Amino acid sequence: MIECAAWTYNERVTIDKSLTLQGVDSANCVLNGTGLSGNGNGIAINNGITNVTIEIKNTELYRSKR
Repeated sequence: MIECAAWTYNERVTIDKSLTLQGVDSANCVLNGTGLSGNGNGIAINNGITNVTIEIKNTELYRSKR
């Protein structure tokens, strides 16, 4: 388990193993994609990775790639 402190994180997240990503204070842990340069998704889960749980209520302005 990885716990995210109450803060606004302006970055990309790449998950490469099974885990739970959660906010210690889920209302105030924010993943924000504003102003990220270059290519890539806000939250990427590598191919073949299973058992990933994301328990963060606030993700903002990430580009969706389908």
